[in-house]
Formats: sequence, C-alpha cells, structure tokens
Amino acid sequence: MPVSKFHRTLLTALLLGLGLSAGAQAQQVCNASLAATRPDSQYRISADGSEVTDLTTGLIWKRCVEGQNWDADNQQCSGTPTAMAWPAALVHVSAQTGGWRLPNLNEALSLLEAGCKTPAHNVSVFPSPTTASQLYHLSTSTPHADSDGDRWVIDFQAGVDRQSTKRVATSLLRLVREPQP
Repeated sequence: MPVSKFHRTLLTALLLGLGLSAGAQAQQVCNASLAATRPDSQYRISADGSEVTDLTTGLIWKRCVEGQNWDADNQQCSGTPTAMAWPAALVHVSAQTGGWRLPNLNEALSLLEAGCKTPAHNVSVFPSPTTASQLYHLSTSTPHADSDGDRWVIDFQAGVDRQSTKRVATSLLRLVREPQP
C-alpha cells in the first residue's frame, strides 16, 4: 500500500524527534555483564554469506530479511526490507522454492539475544534492516490462540514476542528452512 505524503511527513517528524534519520541504523545496546546467549560460535555462515545455519537447532535461516540480499563485497544486507501483512506473507512464502517458510514462534524466539536490544539479536550474523525507521517486527507462522485475527510477531527492537493483527499490521520476514538431505 503506498504511503501518503502526510504519513511520510509524520514519520519523518517522529524519527527526527527520536534523534534518528531515515538512513541511520540504530545502535545496538547490550548489557556487558551478561554473557552472549547467541554467540557467533552458535552459527555457521554459508560460503556465499546468504544463509546461516544455527548449530543448536539445525535450522537454516536467510541472513537478510525479505526484500534484501546479502552483498558479499560490502559484507552487509542491501536492498529495501519488505514488510507484509500476514495474508501477503503467506502468499509470498508459498511462492518460495527450496523449502523456505515462515518460522514458528519458538523458532523465531531462538534468535533473540537476551542481553541486547535495538536490536535483540546477533548483529554480526544477522545484520539489522538498513532503516532505523523500520519497526523491526518479524512475522511468525503461529496464530495467537486467543484471537481469530492475530498472530505472533517478534519485536527485535525490544527483544519480546507480541500479538499482532494478521490482517492489517505489517512485519518483516526472515525465512527459515530445514536442512536439505
């Protein structure tokens, strides 16, 4: 859905009020007295850098959120993160090949770095979306049990799970798959 000039102006004003610019990336904040719960050693990055294997769960994750691709030359995700409402996310995922799918709630929670926020994940393994204005909510495939219209998302800014309206609210997608035999 296109964003109106009014909404762009409002978002820019809010970001400036928070001291952020649209192209800036928020600085991760970690508690130095806590050991990392998701250290680099828990992951193996593919030779081309586009996929990450979690050595604890065996799951293979796309390194970048949908709408972005791994840029090996610059060692970062490039492109514009694509946020989608749940119905559009399901259509998007159904068109994927290679077994890629939305993670369930527990799989998505396995990425959370307990001692960090803004974002609450290992940023050397999973670079954050490039836009500080992007609410970094990651969609899951798990519906919320108490509601017909909601699903679970992970808020990687705060490091918590949240209920979200699946028909309206948009979230980023980080796809996952099982290892190929």
